[in-house]
Amino acid sequence: MRRIWRHRAAISTGIGIGLLLALVTLLAYLDGGSAGSFIHFYYIPIVLASYILGDLGGIVAAFAAASSPPCSRSRAALPSRSRTSSSEVSSSTSSAL
Repeated sequence: MRRIWRHRAAISTGIGIGLLLALVTLLAYLDGGSAGSFIHFYYIPIVLASYILGDLGGIVAAFAAASSPPCSRSRAALPSRSRTSSSEVSSSTSSAL
């Protein structure tokens, strides 16, 4: 138990970096996913983690940011639905001939 209290500053910094990553993920999701501009705010927790926690902290933060990218919410990314299926189109063209 005493070992944990020795590393209290690193643990609280790691929790803070994790919360910052969650906030950036939420902002990027609300902005439209990977098509939005908030996706570039992932650099901030990565740079902070590498500055405060060293190289290993930056690498862990980078992997955490890469493992949870927000999905695209834009309508342009979704496939469009047509009202007629391809079988209906082929049957209507063959009956017209």
